[in-house]
This record gives sequence, structure tokens and C-alpha cells, in this order.
Amino acid sequence: MKIKTFNFIIASMFLLVLATSFTSAALTLTEINVPVNSTHGSTINVEVSLLSDSNYTNLTWDGSNAAFDVSSLPLEITEDETINFTVELTVSEDAGIFSADLKVKDSISSDGDLITISTTVLENKELSVTSATLSGDSTTITITNEGNVNLENIVLTSSIGNFEINFSENNFNLAKGATKEVTVTLVNEDSDLIGTNTLTITATAEDGTSSTGIITRGAGFCEAIPSLEDLRIKSIDISNRGMEHITFGEEEKWYPFEEIEVTVELENRGNNDIEDIEIEWGLYNKELNEWVIEIDEADKVDLDEDDELEVTFSFTLDEGDLEIDLDELTNGNDYELYVRAIGEFSEGDNEGEQTCVEDKESAEVVIEDDLLALNEITFNEDITCDSKLTINTEVWNIGEDKQKDFYIRVSNNKLGISEEFEFEDLKAFDSEDLIINLEIPGNLDEGKYDLKFELYDKNDDLYEANDEEAEFYVRLNVAGNCEVKPTLDISATLQEAREGKEAEIIVEVTNLGDSTQTFDLSLASYNSWVESYELSTDYLVLRGGETKEIVITALIKDDVVGTNEFELLLTSDDGIETQPIEVEVVKNSGLFGFTGLSIGGNVYASSLTVLILILVIIILVLLIVRKLRK
Repeated sequence: MKIKTFNFIIASMFLLVLATSFTSAALTLTEINVPVNSTHGSTINVEVSLLSDSNYTNLTWDGSNAAFDVSSLPLEITEDETINFTVELTVSEDAGIFSADLKVKDSISSDGDLITISTTVLENKELSVTSATLSGDSTTITITNEGNVNLENIVLTSSIGNFEINFSENNFNLAKGATKEVTVTLVNEDSDLIGTNTLTITATAEDGTSSTGIITRGAGFCEAIPSLEDLRIKSIDISNRGMEHITFGEEEKWYPFEEIEVTVELENRGNNDIEDIEIEWGLYNKELNEWVIEIDEADKVDLDEDDELEVTFSFTLDEGDLEIDLDELTNGNDYELYVRAIGEFSEGDNEGEQTCVEDKESAEVVIEDDLLALNEITFNEDITCDSKLTINTEVWNIGEDKQKDFYIRVSNNKLGISEEFEFEDLKAFDSEDLIINLEIPGNLDEGKYDLKFELYDKNDDLYEANDEEAEFYVRLNVAGNCEVKPTLDISATLQEAREGKEAEIIVEVTNLGDSTQTFDLSLASYNSWVESYELSTDYLVLRGGETKEIVITALIKDDVVGTNEFELLLTSDDGIETQPIEVEVVKNSGLFGFTGLSIGGNVYASSLTVLILILVIIILVLLIVRKLRK
């Protein structure tokens, strides 16, 4: 009995030691932070701590739920150490409470711990619709239930555009995560469809969940007509003719109201004649996805084999030719000028068949912030002296910004015209009529006169675009009822003019008018007989009725005896006054050389005095001789 009692005591002590050793060596997992809510199928970060009261070098996480990514979790820990770490957890696709076990174990001692992580997967309703290109008559799109809730009565609709489509299936259900393929078929399209065109497809479930996709339809300008044999568009040449009286743009850079001229060279390199070739064109805007000038026929021609021809057409960027308002024009390289030629073979293997070729040129339309233009300037170009001239025009703001306190100046110095017309404001792409009444004086030479138009902003600066200032000229033809009154009187005197010597010519200029006139002075047409010359002044300012003197010193060449001529040029803002002056040059020998000059055919006898003196001297000599003989 004593032995049994002793054995029992020993066994109890062993079990106590064993139990004590098990409880003293442990691993403890503790949840630190777990997202309360999560999105279906998403990956969340769970923060956990691991505590140990012993050393472990062979930790394993194999018993964890597969939804945990345990690849980077700790594999060892020391006694009394705490390790905080983050583990990724991929949650379920289903809505509701989602739970997963995270388990750590030492592979040698089998010590370990397990915790359960829970999060609420939120309900999510989501659809997706793929986009597709409709290059032929049909294409396929895919509708997917991207959420975790079943969707019912899904309806497909299409926006309105340049073509129409229908769907092979409509009004269907989709379980969560399920997909449905639907065939999209072309029903109808515009005959002038060009470039890239799109429709928006919308899928809408009964509960309002929706999504959209895009159907793209590309079309060539020739549409379905094939290109047979060797008809081709050889070139498209664009010329910018500008506005009525000014050009801001370039060949492929256009401003509103500018006229664009296009020359198309068409070539038949084949062996068969083509007849009834319709040359058609249109201006397309890629940004607006529409024709800004609808397709138009430029000409209808026949083209023999191995022949070529040119067709020219033009258009203006104004509301007369455009299908859109001026303020709808986009600024930039959004424009394409399309040209096509559609004809029919009159012979050969393709007799009776149509053929089509197409080409295009890109262009830019420029919309400045601040720019004015005058459009449709109308007036009577032929007008008489001493009459009234009326000019009608439209003042257009062709910039993006409203213009304030600007003015237009009309002037011509010869006509005595300088008028300014002021404006308070003008909205973008708006216009205002302007009537200009001008008095044409009677004291004019018949001829052509240019009226200068200048467009100034509120800072007194000329409007400008593409390095071109907003100024231009309008020509008038003035004839009839004109009474010309000279404005200058010019006379000249000369002491003598001998070959090889300097001659001094004195010119008097009188201003016959009432207003001050200013001239720059120079000579012309003198090179044949004058080596060089000097003017006493290079310019002349004459008040009304004033007379001033100009001295011309000319070095005369050798061997230029006889009548010679030069021109005195008086240049002013009104133009150039030209006064011819004739000079009689004598040989540089003898005592009695006669010299003189004339202006405009009137002889001035400055040398007559010399001749008289010579005659007087001769008479005196004869008298003295007679007296001596006595």
C-alpha cells in the first residue's frame, strides 16, 4: 500500500511538472485593427500582434485560411518578444459577414494559437459595358455584372447619332459576376458619313444600376464605292484669298470671312475612258464630328484614258457657306477638306461600273482673342468730283472676347479725308452696321484714289493677327466735274551751264494752297549728263502762300553740250510732284557762250542779260575805235 501511494505521488508530480511546462511555453495572437466594412473581392490589411514566452525558430502559418497572404509573416520569435505585423486578407465576393482563421504553430513543439478575423462585405451593384468598333455590319459587346448582387431586367439603349443600331438581346438578367455577349448590328447610316462617328450604349437594370460603352463607326468619303483601275486625285492645292480687302491667314491657316480657293487635279492613268465624274467636296470638323460645310458638287466632267484635268471651287468661312454659326467654329487643327471623284467607266472590263477616289487636306481655323473685320463693303467705285460718297459695311467682332471703345479711321490726304467712327462695345461674333458719308472735293485731278481703313482698339493700337495689322485700302475712280487748281508754282533761274563745270540752279517753290505742305526733295533722270549734285536742303515745309528757294549745285559731265533735262521730285504723303527742268549746256570755251534753262517748256532768259552786255561792249569798242581814227 505504501508503494502504491508513493507511485501515485510520483505520477502526480510528473503530470504537474508536465502541465506546468506546457502552460509556461505559449504563442499568443491578438487582433489589433481590422476594417469593419470592405468591398467584395477586395484585399484588406489586418493588423495583428504575436506574443511569445519562449524561443521559437520554426513557426508555420499553414493552418490559416487561404484568403490570408502568409508569405511574409514571421517564422521565428524570441522569449518575451511581441511582433506586430500586417497581413493581407482577400474577402469574399458575397455580401455579409466574412470570417477567416489565422493560425500560427511551432512545427517542433506544436505550440500555437488561432484567431478568427471578421469583416462585413458591403452590398455592391455595378455594371460594365465594353466598347467596340463597328467596321462592318455587326460587332459584339459584353455586359458584365461587376457587383455582388443579382441584377434583373437589364435594358440596352443607344444615343442618337449619324448611324443607327439594334441589339440581338435585350431585357435580360445577370447574376452576380455573370456576363452576357450581345451582337450589335448596323441598321442605317447617313449617306455622307465620314471620319470617326460614335454612339453611346447604356445598360440599365431595373433597380437603376447602369453603365455605358461606345460604338465607333469609321467611314471613308467614298463609302462603299470601290476604287477601280487608275483614276486618282493627283493633288489638292489650297489658296487663301483672304477677306475682301485684307488677308490674315495662310494657305492652310484660315480666319473667319476669308475666301478659300481649292484646285483639284484629277488623273486617269488607265486605259479606259471615264464619264460623268462628279467632283464633290465638304469641310469636316473632327472635334464637332460633323460637316461644317455640307458635301457639295464642284463640277461634272469626263476624263479620257491617260488624261488629266483641273477643277477649281471656292468657299468662304461665313454664315453664307457654313452649316454652323460663326461662334461654333473651333479654334485649332480640327478641320479636314475632303474631295472625292465618282465616275462610271464607258468602256473596258468595268464598263458601266462606278469607281471612286478620295483625298483630304488638313486645315486650321484661327479664332483670336481680339480681332475685328469689315465685311461686305459696298460703295460706288466710280464717283465724280464735288460729290458725296456713301460706304456701307458690317463691323464684325471675329474674336472670342467682347470689344470695347474701339474705332475705325478712314482717310486719304489728297482727298482731304480723315474721319473716325467710334463704337462702345461689340460682343464676340456679333456685328454692327456702319454707314460712312464722305465729301469728295471738286479741286482734284481725275484718277484713282485709295481710301485707307484702319481698325484701332481701345489702346489706340491697330488690331493684329498673324503679324498682319488690320489696315487696308479701297480704291475709288474719280472722274468728271473736276476742276484742277495747281497747288504749287515752280520757277528756276540759271547763271550759266558749261560742260565739265559746276552749274548753280535756283528753284523757287510757292505753295498756292491754304494749308501747310511738307516735301522731301530729290532729283531724277540726271545720270546721263550730271556727274553729281547737291541740294541746299533735303526737305521743304511751305505754309499756305509761302515761297522758298532751293539751290541745286550740279557738276556737269564733259561732252554733254546741248539741251539736257532732269526732274525735281517733291514727295509728300499725297504722292510725288514731278517737275521737269531743261538746261542748255554750252562748250567750255570762248567768251560768248550762251546758256539757259526752261521749266515745263517755258524759257527763262537768264542768259539774255549776258548777251545784251556783250552787244553793249561791242558797240562801245566800235565807238572808241572810230574816235581814235579821228
